Amino acid sequence: MWSSELVVTDGDLYLAHMLADIASARQTIDLESYIVEADEIGEKVTAALTEATARGIAVRFLVDGNGALSWIQGPGATFRGCPWRIYHPVPWTVLRTYLPTLRQLIARLQAFRFANRRNHRKTCVIDGTIGWIASFNLERRHYKSLTGDEAWRDTAVRVEGEALTLITQAFTVTWRRSWRYGKRFLLPATGLPGKEPQVARSSPVRINSTRHLRRRLWADLLQRIRNARGRVWITTPYFVPNEDLLRALGEAAKHADVRLLLPAVNDIGVMPYIAGVYFARLDEAGVRVWAYPRMVHAKTMLIDDMGLVGSSNLNSRSLLFDLEADVWLSEPSSIATLDESFIADCAMAAEIPKGRRTSLSWRILGNCFLLMRRWL
Repeated sequence: MWSSELVVTDGDLYLAHMLADIASARQTIDLESYIVEADEIGEKVTAALTEATARGIAVRFLVDGNGALSWIQGPGATFRGCPWRIYHPVPWTVLRTYLPTLRQLIARLQAFRFANRRNHRKTCVIDGTIGWIASFNLERRHYKSLTGDEAWRDTAVRVEGEALTLITQAFTVTWRRSWRYGKRFLLPATGLPGKEPQVARSSPVRINSTRHLRRRLWADLLQRIRNARGRVWITTPYFVPNEDLLRALGEAAKHADVRLLLPAVNDIGVMPYIAGVYFARLDEAGVRVWAYPRMVHAKTMLIDDMGLVGSSNLNSRSLLFDLEADVWLSEPSSIATLDESFIADCAMAAEIPKGRRTSLSWRILGNCFLLMRRWL
């Protein structure tokens, strides 16, 4: 499906490869990330984009208004190294902005309307021919060189192929809908965003930028899970399944090896309680669950001889609200890397014993937190 695939499971290696590709760019760089911090990683990436801009490369840097809030209010407020924009600023930052016209007043009100809709994608496309699709954010927690053995487990893939055009098209639409800094104030998007990409059913790219695409991609994923005959191995940090997914996993477990790898320690503290709500049902359905000893942030799947890598979680946010980007992989080397990584992760993790039931207090807390599932 791709002319080239390279799966990377080490943050420092991912960053080194991506920065090397940015340094070799000849025409364009489109980079978007949910979280950007004013730390060593954020500084390295913005410095690389600044250098590329100085070389005459057409750079576009897109950050999320919530995920990159501290960077936006810090270095971002004065950053002029390359053109950059903010997808859906959080409402209180817009309230401090001078908006004199009716059109800009409407834009301010829309900041409240879209406050729960975020750009969760982590992509970088260089010259339209090289693409990085990842769940690594641009912050230090993912990188062993900075955080040692506490670094988050994560995964990225470098791909080459014509299907990257879809990611560039989706980026352009999001870019045109996003805000920018003027000399002193945030300024809303101008002009029409353009048409959303038309994604063929056979495309290896999963872009969920419209309701139609969200429904279609979700139905396709559920069908792939149900049709699995060898395995369904899933790594996900934020497991808030709906009934359709639970039923699909149960159906797959009747004729395939279904495994779920979750973090035992989560940066969102309520997540282990929520996951625990489903342990009994998953056990009864024949789904095996492993708890990884530290934060695992990777979003990957192995379904028979296909692999999926990207930014989508198995939660309400990814299904209903957030912009996501994932890609299907089929090269034997890619599948082997994902296979080896999953087996190694399970070896480090503790399998939830068959027949284990979480405590009553745990389940009560989990069900209480589930009342907030639309925001999780």
